[in-house]
Amino acid sequence: MSDVHVKIAHASTEGTLHEVRKRFWPLKGRRVIRRVIRQCGFCKKASVRPAAPFMASLPLAGITPGLPVFTNCGVDYFGPFEVIVFRRRVKRWACMFTCLASRAMHLEMAYSLDTDSFLAAMFRFEQRRGTPAAYWSDNGKNFVGADRELSILL
Repeated sequence: MSDVHVKIAHASTEGTLHEVRKRFWPLKGRRVIRRVIRQCGFCKKASVRPAAPFMASLPLAGITPGLPVFTNCGVDYFGPFEVIVFRRRVKRWACMFTCLASRAMHLEMAYSLDTDSFLAAMFRFEQRRGTPAAYWSDNGKNFVGADRELSILL
């Protein structure tokens, strides 16, 4: 019966049973064919349902309604980009500030990956958009260093 199942392109129970009954009348045919289909490797792969991913809970800062734009924002770097300055190619990075509520973005150029460059980009961002209540970022050295420097000042 597995040969017939493969021959008719891995058909369902009824299709395989119909094809087998053209020549034979098997006893308990439906049950046998269901077992053949359950053991068929191709049919197992074809009928697998994708697993649902585990979703983390959203931060409360990102789903609170009624707050102004950039009240809570995430920050990250991307790049580097090659820029020509006085006929020399230099690397520059982009510092991306993202509003957690509206997903609006603000980009600032960072001259390097150090803490001072990030603080300058953050200062330019705050001058244009206002000071956010909180920043969310990964544990990059420039972000951790900026947090350390700002905690000393405040």
